[in-house]
Amino acid sequence: MFNPLDLFSSIKSAVITIGVIAMLSLIGTLWVQKGLAERRAETLASEKAKLESAVLSREIEVDGLKVSLTELQNTLFRIGEHKSVEDANNKEIDNAPPESDGPVASVLRDALRGVERMYNHAH
Repeated sequence: MFNPLDLFSSIKSAVITIGVIAMLSLIGTLWVQKGLAERRAETLASEKAKLESAVLSREIEVDGLKVSLTELQNTLFRIGEHKSVEDANNKEIDNAPPESDGPVASVLRDALRGVERMYNHAH
């Protein structure tokens, strides 16, 4: 004989089974998504570290170039100072009177004094 409670029990079991399968599917999907998100976060953290390292490397390089540029500017300034002393010495030698010439030329002595001034000026 047909019992309506058996039909209800079968439907109830089917609904519970479908619910359990749906929950397991949802939990599995969330677990997979969580794993993917963690791997993506690790990848992004690694990329961030690489970029920060590259930025730091470039900052160090720029600082080194700034120091080099400052030293180059200082060197050019000192060359300019020496050039003006050398020009003055050359002018003095070029405009020396003929009487300054001789066995021990005073123009040579003056040139040596100019070199001495240039050398002492650098220190």
